[in-house]
Amino acid sequence: MRIGWNLGNALVGLGLVGLGVTLSMPGWSADRVARVESRAEQACRVLATMVADSQRTLPIAPPAFTDEFQAQCRAAGQPESDLPELIAEDPLTFGSRHYLFRVVARELPTRAEGESAPLEVFAWPRTVLPPGRTTFCFPLDGDPVFTRNLAAGYEGLERGPRPGAALARGEEQPRRDGVPYRASNDERWLFLKAPPTD
Repeated sequence: MRIGWNLGNALVGLGLVGLGVTLSMPGWSADRVARVESRAEQACRVLATMVADSQRTLPIAPPAFTDEFQAQCRAAGQPESDLPELIAEDPLTFGSRHYLFRVVARELPTRAEGESAPLEVFAWPRTVLPPGRTTFCFPLDGDPVFTRNLAAGYEGLERGPRPGAALARGEEQPRRDGVPYRASNDERWLFLKAPPTD
């Protein structure tokens, strides 16, 4: 028996297509979030490595540094449309399509004469709306950490993390065995695993 395409059949067909699209959206969205946040972490790691390798202190010569930063991100496989561009020189701030990156000097409570303040490299989202929310910190004098950014709500240029934002609160000493720790603003930070080597 042949079934014709009447209005009822067409509506059932459209409903099935809509259901299929609806069921595939969470997976597509999760893949996009993972891709955007992975690129942000990678760019933050590249920037921290560049600052550490050059043994520089702020300020860094922005034009040549920006070119090198973009070249290394490009070499790491990041798309041309998402390469970080210079936004501000003081503090040194870059921006990609979804993330902002900043190199800051963390002031120490007591500092010996001639001792320079330790540098930190942060990456945080332009907005806490999807596709990215996680904030990363690569301190040059410690281990890289990240937060899901649920308490502080780091977003945009005006609400970025301040120097020392990833330090443990009070006398708490962070453990490096996967246990998260709290910062002074109650944001929960976790240690990043080292990227796989080829």
